[in-house]
Amino acid sequence: MFSAVESRSIRPSVRNRRAHIEAYSRLEVLWALASFVVLILCWDAAWRLDERISVPRVRIAHALEEERSLGQATTQPLSDFE
Repeated sequence: MFSAVESRSIRPSVRNRRAHIEAYSRLEVLWALASFVVLILCWDAAWRLDERISVPRVRIAHALEEERSLGQATTQPLSDFE
């Protein structure tokens, strides 16, 4: 059926094909794992959407400091547009 020369030339292509298939299957496994991790992260984020959290409060000291800085800025104009 095949001569000895033809069978030798077929063997490397079979090896290359097997190596390609193995590399492709490893890539598929990596994609599957990455997709699974992303799925878990998104699932966790979606689960937390219903949680109530407290509204951040402004400290009185920060509010007073901000008012003082705004008050000083309004008494001293930055440019002469008046």
